[in-house]
Amino acid sequence: MNRIVKILLLSIVAAAAANAQKAPTIILGEKGRRIDTVASAYHREGILSGTILVAERGRVIYKRGFGFANLEFKVPNEPNTKFRIASITKSIVAVLTMRLVEKGKLTLDSRVGQFLPDYQKDIADKVTVRHLLSHTSGLADTLMRPGLYEREIRDPFTPAELLARYSSGPPEAEPGTKYRYSTMNFVLLSQMIEKATGKSFEENMKDEVLVPLGMKDTGWEGPSATVVRSAQGRSTLKDPSPINERMATGYMKSGQMYTRSPFMDMTHAAAGGAMYSTVEDLFRLDRALHDDKFLSRETLTRMITPTISDMGLAWNSRYLSFADLQQPFLNIVDEPRNLRPPPGDINLVFKLGDLWGFSGVFARVPRDEHAIIVLVNVNNRGVFFDLETIRITQGVLNILYDKPYFTPGERTFAAMIERQGYTKTLTEFRRLKQISPTQPILREGEMNIIGYEILGQKKFRLAIDVFRLIVDAYPKSANAYDSLAEAYMLSGDKMMAITFYEKVLEILPGDPNANAESLKNNALNRLKELQQK
Repeated sequence: MNRIVKILLLSIVAAAAANAQKAPTIILGEKGRRIDTVASAYHREGILSGTILVAERGRVIYKRGFGFANLEFKVPNEPNTKFRIASITKSIVAVLTMRLVEKGKLTLDSRVGQFLPDYQKDIADKVTVRHLLSHTSGLADTLMRPGLYEREIRDPFTPAELLARYSSGPPEAEPGTKYRYSTMNFVLLSQMIEKATGKSFEENMKDEVLVPLGMKDTGWEGPSATVVRSAQGRSTLKDPSPINERMATGYMKSGQMYTRSPFMDMTHAAAGGAMYSTVEDLFRLDRALHDDKFLSRETLTRMITPTISDMGLAWNSRYLSFADLQQPFLNIVDEPRNLRPPPGDINLVFKLGDLWGFSGVFARVPRDEHAIIVLVNVNNRGVFFDLETIRITQGVLNILYDKPYFTPGERTFAAMIERQGYTKTLTEFRRLKQISPTQPILREGEMNIIGYEILGQKKFRLAIDVFRLIVDAYPKSANAYDSLAEAYMLSGDKMMAITFYEKVLEILPGDPNANAESLKNNALNRLKELQQK
């Protein structure tokens, strides 16, 4: 065969194989189109790189990837791209545990000592499976230990080594009395499951959950390879892992700069966060949780019913009103201060996950059989949880229930100011505001961050105009005037800086959202400095 022909054929085969791996995008109906409008806007704003799947009443109406699974080679995110799912792992471990409970391998009241009799007595005699799943064991979090991120995070550990090194002290709270989030709970639970079944934890997960549900793209990241010396003195790799196809790389983003996330050996997350998956596989799990044949209705109810705060058995559960969804930010990240009592308008059952470079939301409304799964591989302005995944989830929930939803456009407005000038941009902003008077056209916090990015580049006129637009959008915000005053000060315009620092003091009493003491002191100090010049 001619060499050139052979090369062409090989290229065609390679291209066909690559295309065969692509999962189709789905955008169905009016709601699917609205979701695409919102998701596309987040991507256009530079704050979405990942994959989204949305199901309405059990039917997928939206499935699409955005951005790149690998930025260096411009490999796109697809619906079947694999992501590290971090603590979403815990919700799958809960499903496995409940399967074993139904089979009589252990109970929710089984104590650690029944399966690990040599474990330290104050834990072995008191802590139960229920405590471990609900984060009420009192055990410290292995991922919050001193020195971890500076040194040990790169080295592989076995679960036994993690337990021996980081669970040797007494519990930080009496088991069953306080909610204390801890990955160590799931490390310990995985060892109990191995003793109860006589099989490895990974085999249990495969046999009880992954294979029965057809979750072929879900699995565990094992220890990274280590470098050893051969007898001949050569450096070789010990236990290298095979390539995991279609696996996304994790990145962090600050402003317009991307960096690869630091290396982390996933054995540190262990049974609490070392799984990878796809939106499609997580949806398979969602559907199984509506099937009485996989888990009984009683077991499913027990798993998502809160024990303390909003935490059930590794799943969060909150009752929300439609008014909650209309808030600027639906905070389901932090432990709630006040929980809305049932029934609410919707019962949101969810699990969040975050690791360096990856964040995810697995949200369900069991009553209506809605599911929202967002997996991303770029964390914006931080190492850990990317809050944009919550904002996307919030927008999708509003669309599913035919409520007003927000479409981000902050960077679009900043670019418009740069291209067309402030006056034309302000006119367009006010036009949009007239069309949707009750909806925020831009978010103050996000626009403020963009303004400071521009200010850091010493583009003073553009930064001033961005802050002027924020002031027009939020005329009662003391922080908006503070930012504008700072931009004028740094540009050298002393009189305008004084004018707006005085404005900060004027409107502070009427701004309930302001950090009043801090803003007041800053304005007074700045005014003193400016008036002395």
